[in-house]
Amino acid sequence: MKLLTLGGTGPSGLEIIDAALARSHSLVVFVRSPQKLPEKVHAHPDVTVVQGSIHDYDALFAALDGVDAVVSTLGGVPFQKNDLPIKRGYECVIKAMKARGIKRIVLNGTVAISDPENDRRSVKAMLNVGAVHLLVHSMYVDVVACGKLFMSEAAEGLDWTILRVPVLNNGPRTEVIAGYVGDGKVGWSLSRSDIGWFFVNEVESGQWIRKLPMISSGSPLRSD
Repeated sequence: MKLLTLGGTGPSGLEIIDAALARSHSLVVFVRSPQKLPEKVHAHPDVTVVQGSIHDYDALFAALDGVDAVVSTLGGVPFQKNDLPIKRGYECVIKAMKARGIKRIVLNGTVAISDPENDRRSVKAMLNVGAVHLLVHSMYVDVVACGKLFMSEAAEGLDWTILRVPVLNNGPRTEVIAGYVGDGKVGWSLSRSDIGWFFVNEVESGQWIRKLPMISSGSPLRSD
């Protein structure tokens, strides 16, 4: 598959790039600051680096030429002006995807995006969301708006998946656990290595299309 990645200069985005290339996908890495990418990414024969902003529809439309799916780890910026920059960017992404006839997108989210039909009451989730709401309110509002956008008519016809992630760390690959808030299975930490593997796997499998699972690290993978 040919994938377009968003958020590729961040730690999680770089893990997705590595995982996608390891599974023989070709990539269009759409970034605002190409100089932040490692040289190995620029030099890889299956990578095309495109400089652009997620608010630039024309740049997105051009970059999506021949692409099969989009994978995004875009994140909000703390203490930003409350003008919903990530949500506005995704509006451009959705418009460009529809214009190109691309249906599949896998993106990250947090438990601030609720799933009332599947989530259960969780004190940890309430404390987590409450802290973000209080300390980085504009980022919280942007994340929630992104969730509402993909669950609205604006994203009708797209095969989207929002993978809600907890606290991230730099641990090793594990057996990822996927479920819902308060189900007694999903934990509250996730290795960025797991993000790389699970996001790419979800693009391929489509197991969670139009769903909002929460994912966390599980048991370490066996080396034998």
